[in-house]
Amino acid sequence: MKSKKGFTLIELLVVIAIIGILTTIAVVALNNARAKARDAKRVADVKQVQTALELFFNDKGRYPTALEFASGSIYSTSSNGTTTYMAVIPAAPSPTDSTCTADGNSYVYTSNDAGTDYKLSFCLGGATGALVPGDKCATASSILNRGCGTIPSDISDLKLWLDASDASTLYTDACVSDLVQSDSDQVACWRDKSSMANNAEQADPTFKPIYSTNQLNSLSTLAFSSKKMFVDDLVLNDDFSIFAVYSASLDDMVYGGWPHTLSYYWDAGAPQYIAFRNDGEVGPTISNTLWGETNEQYGLNSTVVTGGQVYEYINGHLLGSDAFSGNFTISSIGMAYDTYYMSGYIAELVVYDNNLSDSERVELETYFGNKYGIEF
Repeated sequence: MKSKKGFTLIELLVVIAIIGILTTIAVVALNNARAKARDAKRVADVKQVQTALELFFNDKGRYPTALEFASGSIYSTSSNGTTTYMAVIPAAPSPTDSTCTADGNSYVYTSNDAGTDYKLSFCLGGATGALVPGDKCATASSILNRGCGTIPSDISDLKLWLDASDASTLYTDACVSDLVQSDSDQVACWRDKSSMANNAEQADPTFKPIYSTNQLNSLSTLAFSSKKMFVDDLVLNDDFSIFAVYSASLDDMVYGGWPHTLSYYWDAGAPQYIAFRNDGEVGPTISNTLWGETNEQYGLNSTVVTGGQVYEYINGHLLGSDAFSGNFTISSIGMAYDTYYMSGYIAELVVYDNNLSDSERVELETYFGNKYGIEF
């Protein structure tokens, strides 16, 4: 009589392992499908809310206040009764996905004082249609592929926006085709992200700033040490605002401990410079120095000129003020008089031909602080 053979232990282990792998694959696929479904629902919810908000606007001539939205419904009360545009405002599906936080996984609504626009923030764990993962912002006109926080282009009269963290704006040629590829590349053109095309350029290899990766909050900057770039005489009128994120070394000053970041032409055309400092002083006509309190320390300088007065802020705190008059022309970055140079790094430079309000200034300072990890 022949004995029946069973599975060996090794065969059983192999079968169990295969079943485990297939189960894991199935679970991962299911979880991915569920995550995609949650993201699809988030986008669908937001679009439905946008439609309801437009119906409200058509009847009322404004968007709901945050308090009205917080009621949980979008409706209009009139002498003819109540029109309901959305009986129940949906809640974002749970759980959170990818890098979205518990706080970010919600629909947060705000509107401006006039009721002419709104912001509805939400978060996507993965790519959904044309939307990339991360914080998103729905407005009256569209769904933005970014969060609802203010960025420089949200404020009017933007004349210059140089952003070294955006490698797509840094070229090794004349802003034509050759983007920076790696750390220590020389930068010939720093493309302006405003609509004004006020690019900063340098053709001479001796004076080209250096692309420096992973410098500030893991973001890239440009190194200016005896380097300079030119702007085509950006003329500003009586009132203007400048924001600079920078780091300057106290040990490597080219001229008497005074590093320079920008130069301008003052009134009758005599070349002067604009720079800033945070050592507790504000000099006449903002002819001060931009530097960090310690070597390589990054900081944010906000300068607002309004009504014949200049106000300087360091990391959101008012440093001081002084009288200022006349027009202002930016001609270069990193130097003044062709002899005085900055030694350090510039991460971002933003210029407006307008005196920003305190609320606008704070919104921009919040943008820079969040982006670069600057503590106020």
